[in-house]
Formats: sequence, C-alpha cells, structure tokens
Amino acid sequence: MFIDNGITKNVGQLTNKNAKKAVLKTVTPFNVKEIFITAEEQGDLAYPAGVEISRTTFNK
Repeated sequence: MFIDNGITKNVGQLTNKNAKKAVLKTVTPFNVKEIFITAEEQGDLAYPAGVEISRTTFNK
C-alpha cells in the first residue's frame, strides 16, 4: 500500500481458499492512499518486485 507520505508498506499476503476466493485482513495506523496486489515469490518483501495484478485508490 501507499501511505500519505509516499512510502510503500507491505501489509500482508493473500490467503487462497480453493483457488476461488482470496482474503486479506489487516489493520494499519497509516492514512492509506492506494492498495495494490502483486505476484511475488516471497510474502515478506519490503518493496514489491513482482507483476502488479490489481490496484485501487482511496479518495479521503
């Protein structure tokens, strides 16, 4: 996710249930501007390097 000062934070990884539904639950103290999903080899990366799959922007 991108937070209000332009920093990218990793807030977790999606869990996959029977390849039809993915779930991400997270709580953050940051003012979130965008959330994006990337395909990564590892789930604990500090900065995304994989292919971007989805992105959404929040207008607060």
